[in-house]
Amino acid sequence: MDINLFRKQLGGQFSHAVKILARLDALLFQEREALSQRDPEAIKDVIGEKMTLLKTLEGIYDAITQLAAERDSASGGAGLLYCIDTPELSQLWNELRGRLDECHHKNQVNGGIIEVGRAHTDRLFRIIRGEEHRPALYKPDGKLQSPAAAQAIARV
Repeated sequence: MDINLFRKQLGGQFSHAVKILARLDALLFQEREALSQRDPEAIKDVIGEKMTLLKTLEGIYDAITQLAAERDSASGGAGLLYCIDTPELSQLWNELRGRLDECHHKNQVNGGIIEVGRAHTDRLFRIIRGEEHRPALYKPDGKLQSPAAAQAIARV
């Protein structure tokens, strides 16, 4: 493959990925807002769009992998970083990596919000069922009372 054609195709894939990642970045912000507001319809919509964007990114990744493999065989197995041999490609690659890192961070934050909500809900269910683990308490007469002897909401 002609090196200029290769660079043009690789740059196009990088640019496309940057645009998709910019949209994913905005979508992850919307997801955080929907999770914070506990809006199930908004969460459902965001998840659907997020899945579409991730499938698109997988397609771009496959195209980049294919391009790099073709170039790699011509370069003696040097890898993708060897293919990023112009300032333009290098700039696009750095922007791509930055967007990936930002999306990863926002996705981790959203995962934390989901985990806190899940833990809170699990704890509420344990309290309702009377399964909440409580430290041992003392009865009015000063003797140790087992946590199971304490009154639970489920018994009230």
